[in-house]
Amino acid sequence: MGGLAHYLEKAGIPTSQISLIRKHTEELRPPRALFVPFELGRPFGNPNDPDLQRAVLRSALELLRENDGPIIADFNYLDDRKTQDSSSMTDWACPVNLEKPSTVVTDLDKLASQLTQEVRLLEPWYHESMKNLKGRKLNGLTNYTNEELI
Repeated sequence: MGGLAHYLEKAGIPTSQISLIRKHTEELRPPRALFVPFELGRPFGNPNDPDLQRAVLRSALELLRENDGPIIADFNYLDDRKTQDSSSMTDWACPVNLEKPSTVVTDLDKLASQLTQEVRLLEPWYHESMKNLKGRKLNGLTNYTNEELI
């Protein structure tokens, strides 16, 4: 966003941005940036913390009052209420435990997969032959589907 900010400012549109990586912001030197000490992907801090998120937004918008740039302001937010514990900042794992599919493929699995693929490739021809044979099935009197036979 820092590079884009230069173009917008040249067009007369004031900009302010939120920075998670100070080094990038120092290199790009945007007109106004608020550096926040949060984890990547969370520029407004903890989820479900609207007071903190509003404070970040207000601080970023306050920078629009400054005309002499580039400015990198540090976000400082302290308050007396209990903040969410630090585990909420790092717990990005899915709460559902999903079984990992087996990576072991046996020769029988390979053969079944190849046979299933071949049956699917031949299926249009099977249906065409059923039309030509007036409904007579080529797999006998079975009531099983092709997949069930495999």
